[in-house]
Amino acid sequence: MRQHPISRFTLTFLLLVFFVFPGVVKALDLTLEPRFQAGVIDYEFEVKPMSGINQFGDRFADSGFKLASVMPFVSGGATLFADRLFFDFYLQKVFSGSDGSTYNFADETDFSSTTLIDSEFDREEYSVSVGYALGSQAALFVGYRTSKTHFTDTFTTDSSDGPGFDSEKELGKRNVDFKQDGYFFGGAYAFGISEHSVVTLNAALAVLDGKYDTRGSIVDEEDALEDDFPDSSEIGFFSDGDTVGLNLGVTWKGQIDNNFSYTLGLSGYSYDFDADIKASENPAPDLAESVLRYSAGLSYRF
Repeated sequence: MRQHPISRFTLTFLLLVFFVFPGVVKALDLTLEPRFQAGVIDYEFEVKPMSGINQFGDRFADSGFKLASVMPFVSGGATLFADRLFFDFYLQKVFSGSDGSTYNFADETDFSSTTLIDSEFDREEYSVSVGYALGSQAALFVGYRTSKTHFTDTFTTDSSDGPGFDSEKELGKRNVDFKQDGYFFGGAYAFGISEHSVVTLNAALAVLDGKYDTRGSIVDEEDALEDDFPDSSEIGFFSDGDTVGLNLGVTWKGQIDNNFSYTLGLSGYSYDFDADIKASENPAPDLAESVLRYSAGLSYRF
């Protein structure tokens, strides 16, 4: 994954302040609040249907496919407060999910195929941001985020394609990396519910670039059905896309004591990435990703 220079500086700075120089926090009248969260995300990824003309000049139609799974995650972060200014670092790891789908392709040469896709996938994400509090209830922030979802796809023939197809046969495997990075800006507003709890609403507009990169090997569907040891060929595909999307969230935060707090959160987004066809010799599909995140966490303020 491509690294951003802000991320290395941020992580090093927070680790030094928190673990190596804890006395600096008090000397500079700073407040540090590390946090830990766990929960599940409802994840969906789509390669959208498309049609066009391939590199051989033939028209084609591609059905696209969808993958979805509920996946557990853990995350951590820290916020450094200096009066009204605050600086935040966040890291998330989403563990393995899986799903299957059907993929159809046809072109004007009368070639058509139906392929089953079985996929396993995981995800990681991090972000850095800086913000400013407007009074005691509102804040504005701006930041940078990046994420990568890794898919391991297995292709098999569709056993229902016709007579004589007694069972599914594996056509090949591929590894896919869907990376996205870019900037976001937004705001938050907190409502006091009681003396020890608040509800915070937040919204952020994200401007992101997406990169869809595939590598693997596959055999022809007809050869796979007729030959016990068919020859395979390498496959590879790369596409760029971009999007502007809205992130929304709501968090309940309650105090356990003077330092410890707990949080319950719900957040999510839905992004549509418009493909840059110039990035490929062939027309590239548009992509979509949506996430709904349910979380619970603890934080401690120094």
